[in-house]
Amino acid sequence: MVLSLNCLILGQASDNCFTVDIGETNHDDSDFEVEFSDFKVSHFKEKLFREQIIKDVIQDKNKMHLWKVNSQKVVDEENNLKKFTESDIKDKLGGEKMNPRFPLEDYFKAKETNIRDIHVLVVSTSTVKDAIDIALKEVKEETGTDRPNDEMPFMDRDTNQAITRIIRNIENRLKGSKAKTDFDMLFSGGAPGIGKTRYGDELFKRLENNQNWVPPEWENKLHIRRIYLDLGNGCKLDSYDDDLTPTSGNTETFSKYPMFSIVFMLI
Repeated sequence: MVLSLNCLILGQASDNCFTVDIGETNHDDSDFEVEFSDFKVSHFKEKLFREQIIKDVIQDKNKMHLWKVNSQKVVDEENNLKKFTESDIKDKLGGEKMNPRFPLEDYFKAKETNIRDIHVLVVSTSTVKDAIDIALKEVKEETGTDRPNDEMPFMDRDTNQAITRIIRNIENRLKGSKAKTDFDMLFSGGAPGIGKTRYGDELFKRLENNQNWVPPEWENKLHIRRIYLDLGNGCKLDSYDDDLTPTSGNTETFSKYPMFSIVFMLI
């Protein structure tokens, strides 16, 4: 071994410093032998990039710069390194950017290198776009496979049909009919979030605000009450409900649950 260099990735704690050893004879990525006298900074970058700690942070060896730095200044500024720019490295760490064309020996002499120092600061030059491009490399293209439409639209806001049914119920009630076929029950079903409760609210508001539909016998005497009940999974009536009478519904009760609700109208 001719040279042993301690390297640190910019932004990491000095405890994560790692060592790269260079011998009299080295091999480049093409497995050619390179004597130390011919060993350039570019060869050192290749050797660095074989380290897993580098690959975990930098995906392209051409997207990193190497800086020879003053070890003591690196230790002094350790808590600030994450925010350092290349100008900061030069001005505050005594940094010298290492040129890939130059021999490594231009920067480090074996006999002059303290094995305890931090010698090289590794700086990633990847941009956000580079990171996104790398992440998308393995993403498969759209196959064009047809998929069933599983979207459920919002409920129709047209309340005319419901009001027609309500008026029919009232007219048959005034006639004294007791036939089940003369009365309709209105149910609003569907998945959560499609507007069942909203539909009920709009229906009641229209009945209250536009009373042209009210029979003459009920003019100026109309009172509408809304009761929201939850009939979700496992919800059962208990002994308390046995004591309720029809007049107990005179007070408006609001208890909205996401799964299912039925709206009753008492007139």
